[in-house]
Amino acid sequence: MWLSAWDDAIASVAWERRLLGGRLAALRAELELQEGRFDDAMTWARRAIETAVSTRRRKYEVVSRVTLGRVLSAQGEHDAAVRELHRAVEAADALGSPLFRWQSRAALGESQKESSDEGAESESTLREAVEIVHEVANSLSSERSAAYLAAPQVVRVLEVAR
Repeated sequence: MWLSAWDDAIASVAWERRLLGGRLAALRAELELQEGRFDDAMTWARRAIETAVSTRRRKYEVVSRVTLGRVLSAQGEHDAAVRELHRAVEAADALGSPLFRWQSRAALGESQKESSDEGAESESTLREAVEIVHEVANSLSSERSAAYLAAPQVVRVLEVAR
């Protein structure tokens, strides 16, 4: 299925090719990370970042930088991961999306735990992520808030921050 989607994206008109190619590259990076293929994940994440920056797609830049940071951390390159994730946090803050703000901070906080330079910052960063999660939850109806707080990604960051 991947090859078909990629071929379709590449065959599209120029602006669609950059847009779709960037989205697919970010997705591919995440898939490679989940499969434990770190070299491939790094290649696709960097490709996605390059495309996102050149097309000014901040959302995909954040997603790709978070993925790259997680790949670097998984490979034991915690200080490099922290540097990349700081860039993701900056981009997420500029974008303003609470989703990307807490996700980038959660990834940064996890990497900071293992960093030689920023280990002490981890708790504060994770606390910021949790605060953003709770701000979002508090802005929702009680039903939606409960569903949001039960989402696996949210549960994970709440558990990690404890």
